[in-house]
Amino acid sequence: MEIPRDQLLEYYTKLDRRYEDIEQQLVGQAGQVSDPREYQHLSKELVEMRPVIDDYRALRVLEEEEKEAQALLKDPDMADLAEQ
Repeated sequence: MEIPRDQLLEYYTKLDRRYEDIEQQLVGQAGQVSDPREYQHLSKELVEMRPVIDDYRALRVLEEEEKEAQALLKDPDMADLAEQ
């Protein structure tokens, strides 16, 4: 079963937000850990998510670069320059 691209991107966007939320929680608790178990749980979740989030963010950068390249190709002056 193939998952539509839009659904995947929505999922990874939510995952990225969760990752940022966890980072903020851990930064907020730095130096004053009131619940060591919760801190440990959040730290573990963050570590497990990191490779996926890194790949997702890299994908977003590549997509943005592709968009910029496509825009340049539509510019007649740039297209001429690229052909030379």
